[in-house]
Amino acid sequence: MKFILVSLFLFCSKQITIQNGPSDCSSVKNGVFVFYHAKNNGRFKLMRKNNIQKEVDLNTGKSSFWRVDWTSECQFTLAFQSKEEPFREGEQEFLKSHVVTVDILKVRKEYYIFRAGIEDYPASYLQDTAWVSR
Repeated sequence: MKFILVSLFLFCSKQITIQNGPSDCSSVKNGVFVFYHAKNNGRFKLMRKNNIQKEVDLNTGKSSFWRVDWTSECQFTLAFQSKEEPFREGEQEFLKSHVVTVDILKVRKEYYIFRAGIEDYPASYLQDTAWVSR
């Protein structure tokens, strides 16, 4: 009886994980998405195509460019390439020497939920939603 209960629990846990999991991440490998950063009132348009992501700050109109490397079906890294505005002191060195890791946690037709940050900087991690732009 104990074996049946444990097996049932493991089966149900697996089903819940599958139902709440990322789904098909291939639908967000290319496309245009909008992200609203609640902490700093930032609004960004993310345009991802193949191995390039262009980010436009919708508040300033300034763009930055990132190299995208997919490390698994639902995870990629972003390596800084360039930006339109001048660098603050030390910013270029920091951006060039670190990568951002992005984990896609859930994909739906209208949005995806992600967790992103720089590995050595736990305070940099955030979890939020990027909306599909039409």
